[in-house]
Amino acid sequence: MTLRLHVIYQEGEHLGNFSNEEGPWAAGAVNMETNKTVDFGTRNFVDAVLVAARERVFTAALGWLLSDQSTLDSPSRKKVLSELSGLDFAACDEIKYVAEWNNIDLLIKGLRQCNEVCAIAVEMKLKSSESDGQLTRYDDNLRTLNHPTTKIFLTLSGEEPRSGQGWQPLACADLLVTLMEIPGRDKYLNDLRDALGRLIAVEACVRTRIDIAGSVFQPAAPAAFEPTNSFESYLKDFRLRTFAQRVWMAELQSKLEIASRWVVNIRETNGEALLDIEAESNTKPLCRVGLELQKRSLKLYVSPWPYDQRATREQQQMVDKILKDLGKRFGISGKKPTAHRNRGFRSYSLQKTLPLERDVQAYAKYLQPWINKLQEEYPDAQSLR
Repeated sequence: MTLRLHVIYQEGEHLGNFSNEEGPWAAGAVNMETNKTVDFGTRNFVDAVLVAARERVFTAALGWLLSDQSTLDSPSRKKVLSELSGLDFAACDEIKYVAEWNNIDLLIKGLRQCNEVCAIAVEMKLKSSESDGQLTRYDDNLRTLNHPTTKIFLTLSGEEPRSGQGWQPLACADLLVTLMEIPGRDKYLNDLRDALGRLIAVEACVRTRIDIAGSVFQPAAPAAFEPTNSFESYLKDFRLRTFAQRVWMAELQSKLEIASRWVVNIRETNGEALLDIEAESNTKPLCRVGLELQKRSLKLYVSPWPYDQRATREQQQMVDKILKDLGKRFGISGKKPTAHRNRGFRSYSLQKTLPLERDVQAYAKYLQPWINKLQEEYPDAQSLR
């Protein structure tokens, strides 16, 4: 089934039509009989509690909706669970859920004659990213279950898990497609689908709207940012600006030509997303070299690798040597690099502020020559993975 979003904002102003058919989120015509209308100017009960409690509220609502406590009919619920897990929930005579089971957002259990026979574990990342080794720790807890368990890593854009074993990435758009197949007009189901549609539309708009950088890379601090339309209000109210930045950077990455040995990391520090393109310097001691884009500024950097809490004197000297060499190769040795930090990170500023009005294609066109230069100067660089 194709999911089509018809997105409006600012008192009915049309924002765009998006489809996952030619993904991700190709703009195009919408079949109004199968589309999902999304209005950033409205809020329902699920939206209201999501503002305060984030992922936990959503997964708890999903667990309730698919359990025996739900107002939905049993065949519809079991069909959804079977499609999501690949397990035979249709054969279960009882379905229960536990929110925050051993720190995992949601555990849905299928029982037959009072014995647990299958389960779905769901970990959702909406506004934050997976912490180091998080899913590996959850694997240890799930091993105590003596029945088949499907592990789902649910994110807005279908991000791949960075740890753990057997966790299946699931995009919220794919979940919404499954929920849209449930017949009827159940109020609770409609509220959940509407709230989910608005979250998905953020990703669709960020990936396809030329002018969106102005909404997600504002120079003002998040608390001081004054929205000018309901889309920007939604980003602020739901604290989704950093997520939108990560989506925008992922779209930027898709437009860049980067050799496989160079690792791309999209993460966040101090409430701002950043994109690193980096590799191992093949020196002793080891260092990493790379380009970093954050707050619309571009840096050329060097740091020890692994990036420990405190750099040794030997590591600092190697960082200085590589940075000095990079300054000559890039013709920027007249610039002043940043001072030493405890962990040994030093950088040159290549561009302090890139214009807000540039779209992803324009940013890619600007960044690509810098990437090419770095790859040419380090043909023997090794992957950090």
